[in-house]
Amino acid sequence: MFGTIHNCWTPGQTKIRTGQSKAAEDRQQSVLFLAANQELVIKDNPNRYAMVQEKGIDPFVKTRCPFCLCFQPLSKFLITKYDKQGRGKGFDRGRGKCPACGEGMQLKTLTMMRKWTLEDPVNGVKQFAAFIYSYRSSGVWQKKIKFVQFNSMLKSMGWHSEFYAEYKRLKGDLPSAAEEMRVNDLADAYEEAFQ
Repeated sequence: MFGTIHNCWTPGQTKIRTGQSKAAEDRQQSVLFLAANQELVIKDNPNRYAMVQEKGIDPFVKTRCPFCLCFQPLSKFLITKYDKQGRGKGFDRGRGKCPACGEGMQLKTLTMMRKWTLEDPVNGVKQFAAFIYSYRSSGVWQKKIKFVQFNSMLKSMGWHSEFYAEYKRLKGDLPSAAEEMRVNDLADAYEEAFQ
């Protein structure tokens, strides 16, 4: 059986690698792990198969779940695909699952959550509110979001008032200018009465 010629680690030498020898070498590779203290650690591959980093996915970048707002590394959201015999076939390139709430989402949503929450939080709150508003027809408030936890996380992020103001604006529940002026006049009259 002939294999492909690959460059060895020393310049000028080559060797023939068959499919079996390549697989054996790949299983013996060292891989990067994120330790409990958030440091990268190099360990021997504990799996019986080679670990390959998916293109376009940085597993060590942190992001938030759009439904419970937990903050985890992207690697915690990745789902392993299996074949009919139950063997792992790598990660699903399109979907992820939250380790905290168990809800599924697309990986592009997780990358958008990173952009909205970490890279541009000022405009991100409006974009996140628009995302949740567009998701409402599939029962996001009834099926996916646990309201008390969601609100407490919004408050801890400092997004609570901005998120609900934008959500109400999108929904059309904001008071009209005349109603807002009437409420402000009542508040001023109330303050004057007690001074």
